[in-house]
Amino acid sequence: MWGYRRRTPLLTTAVVVGASSAAAKRQVNAAEQRQYMAAQNQALQQSEYQRQQDAEKHKQELAAIERQQAEKKAEEEREERRKWQEEVERRIAAAGAAGAGAGAGAGTFAGYCAKCGNGYTDGANFCGKCGNKLG
Repeated sequence: MWGYRRRTPLLTTAVVVGASSAAAKRQVNAAEQRQYMAAQNQALQQSEYQRQQDAEKHKQELAAIERQQAEKKAEEEREERRKWQEEVERRIAAAGAAGAGAGAGAGTFAGYCAKCGNGYTDGANFCGKCGNKLG
């Protein structure tokens, strides 16, 4: 009987030690999983932050390109307007010289149509080329 009693406590101790060893392994595995998940979460946050930074940089670059294009278009429009004004002034000067030599029958030069640039004489209410109302 004594031998039997002695084995039972030893068997119980082995089961308890085995159970505590399995619990310790589970705790270690759980801790490793938490560390892995924390590292993955941190990497994901860094990746998302980098993506946001890249998107903001791209947005700023696009805005700069659009500003440059708008400035270029405005400059082209200013140049076109300047050339148009020079052409109108040249026509006015040419018409003034031609009107002075034409005599009384031709009528006096009044200006150019704002829409098409065609010259008109005093008394004209509409452009002879495009029909725009003058005046």
